Amino acid sequence: MHYTCRFLIILIAIALLQGCDQRPAESMLERYSNRVANSLDSDAELNLDIQLQLPAYPRRRERIQPVTDLRQGLIEVLNLRHCQLINLIAERNSSLGKVMPPSRQLVYEIRLIFRLGSCRQSLRMSQTETDPQLLRQVEEIFQIKKINFEAALWNGLFTSEAMERNFSLSEPPLSLTGDNGFSQSRQALLTFNRLAALNNDLTLPQRGWAEPDYLDQLEPHYQALSTLRFGSRWLRSIYLVTYTLNHTASVIEQRLKQRPLCFNKKATPQALIVKNVFNKYYAG
Repeated sequence: MHYTCRFLIILIAIALLQGCDQRPAESMLERYSNRVANSLDSDAELNLDIQLQLPAYPRRRERIQPVTDLRQGLIEVLNLRHCQLINLIAERNSSLGKVMPPSRQLVYEIRLIFRLGSCRQSLRMSQTETDPQLLRQVEEIFQIKKINFEAALWNGLFTSEAMERNFSLSEPPLSLTGDNGFSQSRQALLTFNRLAALNNDLTLPQRGWAEPDYLDQLEPHYQALSTLRFGSRWLRSIYLVTYTLNHTASVIEQRLKQRPLCFNKKATPQALIVKNVFNKYYAG
């Protein structure tokens, strides 16, 4: 009796799963377009079981921007103790630092240029005698990093695995209800916009060189893009909608070439049917 009940539960579960629409977005679009076609006496049915030509995210070697490789000798680096950079540079030059993911490299570059800017400002405003060689060294490194900062921002954002996954081609379209990860993805992109704006900030006079307070909170945003992959689902949805609307427009245009839907500025019964289909299945 126990095994019989378990068997029946499994059969019911299978039946329920088979009854679920595994492609709700495509079905909704097909239903709309085919209703329009039927109302126009057209047999041009829409079938979205097709291979969409989605644009592939460029390969990493095509995305990465070259940056000037900055190498400092040991004595020169030790001079940077005045800028509180020893620990930061040591972390970057460690075995783990050399294989930092793009997100961590980006944090390093931001912290480095802000600390250099702060050091440069302090040395210029120092009331005591400043080592001119140290000031020249800091100025030179700062200028190199400033010139390369836009490329560093680009690499930190667009060469990351998270961005690759966000625009992969493997995800289904967005579901018809729910958030679909939109809120978290939007917040991640807004944060990345703030990072991108730092490049413009460097061209403005700086009253202070306080590091952005959200640098330690970037990883969850990268993770959101990587796991939710909203960009991939959004892209597929856009292409499905575009394909559907183009197909449906061609059906309408072919019908209108044969004869109009309205006569003497009055809608025919068929025109009213088309309007109802539009309101129910497209606008709805």
